[in-house]
Amino acid sequence: TEFDTSKGVAAGPFNTPDRYATIGLPGDTGKGSWERTIAIYRTTFTWVVQAHESLPQAVAGTIFFRLYDASKTVFVPLMVGAMETIPAPYNIGSPGKYTYSSSRGRTARSRDESAYWAFRYIQNVAQIKYSYMIEDIRAAQKLLEKKGIDLQKHLIEYYITVTSMIENGDFDIDNETIRMNEYRARKRIEEELHMHANFVVESMWELFDRLMLKYADGGITLSNPNGSANSTDAGYPKSWLEKTEFSQGPERRGPPAPPDNRNNQTKQT
Repeated sequence: TEFDTSKGVAAGPFNTPDRYATIGLPGDTGKGSWERTIAIYRTTFTWVVQAHESLPQAVAGTIFFRLYDASKTVFVPLMVGAMETIPAPYNIGSPGKYTYSSSRGRTARSRDESAYWAFRYIQNVAQIKYSYMIEDIRAAQKLLEKKGIDLQKHLIEYYITVTSMIENGDFDIDNETIRMNEYRARKRIEEELHMHANFVVESMWELFDRLMLKYADGGITLSNPNGSANSTDAGYPKSWLEKTEFSQGPERRGPPAPPDNRNNQTKQT
C-alpha cells in the first residue's frame, strides 16, 4: 500500500520498515514526517488476552505477552489464574541500562537474562540486512509461538483432568488434600510456563548469534556438518544501487569478478 514503509529510499537497500526519531533533531527538514508503523521500535510490550468462561479459573485466562518491537519478538503464554510470579527474564530490563539478573556477570549469558534485551538485540541487528534476516526471525517466531500454544492446550487439559478426577470422587481424600492437589497442579502449570518463557529468551539469544554469523560483512555464511563454512557475497539490489553514486564510482580495471566463494577470492587493495 501507499503506507508501506519497506519501500522507497528511506527503507535502504534491504527494505527495512523501521524509522527512527527525526522531528526536531539535526537533519530535520522542517516539514513532513514518517508513517507510524504498528510494530514501532519503541514499543514497551504487546499482549493478547484470551478468556474462556467455561474453563476452571486457574486456566480460564491466558495473556500472550511480548516485549519490545512486536514484529521481532515472540508471544509467550502466561496463565494468570495459575501463576503467582512472572518469569524472571520478563521482570528486568531498561533501555538505559544493560541489565543482567544472573550473577555470572556481563561476559556470560544465562537463562535468566533480560528478555527485553534479547528482543532489542534482535531488532537492532536485523537492520543490517533486514529483508534477509526477517525471514529467519519469522521462522523462529512461528516455531516458538506454536510451542507456546501447544503448551497452553496441554496445561489446560492437564488441569481439567486433575480437578475432574477430584470432583468426581475418584480420590478418597479430605478437602484439605483436595486444595493441596489443586495447588500443586497450579504450581506445575506455573513451572512449565516459566520454563517455556526462559526457553524463548535463550532461543532468541541463540538466534541473535546465528544472525550475526550468517549475515556478517554483507554476505551469507552457511555452516556445514563438518564444521566448515561457505560464504558468498550478497551484494545490493540493482534498484537501490541505481539511486546511489555507485555507477559514478572509480573506474573498473578488467572484467568484473565472478560471484565465487569469498573464501577462494584474493582481496585486492
